[in-house]
Amino acid sequence: MNKTGDVNRKDIPEDSPKQQGAIDKQASKPLRLLAQNSEDFRILSGLLQDSVLVPANVRWQKKANRFTMPLSRFCWELVEQSSSSFFRIASCLVVEGVERAQQRGFKKGAQAEVVNLLACELLATGDLRFTFSAEAELCLFGAREEATPLLARLTDIGEVQEAQSIPQHRL
Repeated sequence: MNKTGDVNRKDIPEDSPKQQGAIDKQASKPLRLLAQNSEDFRILSGLLQDSVLVPANVRWQKKANRFTMPLSRFCWELVEQSSSSFFRIASCLVVEGVERAQQRGFKKGAQAEVVNLLACELLATGDLRFTFSAEAELCLFGAREEATPLLARLTDIGEVQEAQSIPQHRL
C-alpha cells in the first residue's frame, strides 16, 4: 500500500493462480459494494468468508479515520457456475469512520503470515468485529459521540483467477 492508502497488487496474497477456467463473464463482473447497516454487513460477511490476507498489509489511517484491508477474496458467488473450478479475486475493503482499532491473537513479527477471514459482524454498539483463523480478531470502533455509523466499501480490483481448491470447514 502506498502513502495515499492505495492498494498495490503485491499487498494481496496469491493463491497460486492458474489460467482462468470457463465461467460466465457477466457473473464474474467485479463487485463494488457499500455496507452501512446490519443486513448489509451480513451480506458482506458472506462475500468475505474465506478471504485471505497478510495482516502486515492492513493499514489504519488514523487522521482520515480510515481502515484499509487488501485481501484475496474467494468468489463464493461463482461456485454454482462451475463444479470443477473455483476462483479468487484481488479485493480491498475500506472502512470509514474508524476512531479506534483493537486486535487480538495475531502473531507479533510474523510479517508474511497469511490469515483466513472467517466473518465480519456489525455489533449492536455499531462497532465492527472481524474473526480470523487461529482465533485472531480485529475490532473497529466508531465515534461514540457522533451518530455516524461505520461505512464499509468492498471493491474487487483484479481479475478473477482460478484457485487451487474450495475452502473446507469442519462442522
